[in-house]
Amino acid sequence: MRRDELSIESVALAYGFSDNAQFSKQFKKICGVPPSVYRIACRREERAGIA
Repeated sequence: MRRDELSIESVALAYGFSDNAQFSKQFKKICGVPPSVYRIACRREERAGIA
C-alpha cells in the first residue's frame, strides 16, 4: 500500500476482495483511515525522509 505501482483496486483484487469498496471498508476498520488517505500520508513521510 505504501507504493503506487498498483492501484488500490488492484491491491484489493490481489487480496481476494471482490471490489474496492469492501477492501476500503476493511482497511479503514483495521487502520483507522481509508487506503487513499494512508497512501497520501506515506508519500508525505517519504518526502520528509521519515519512511
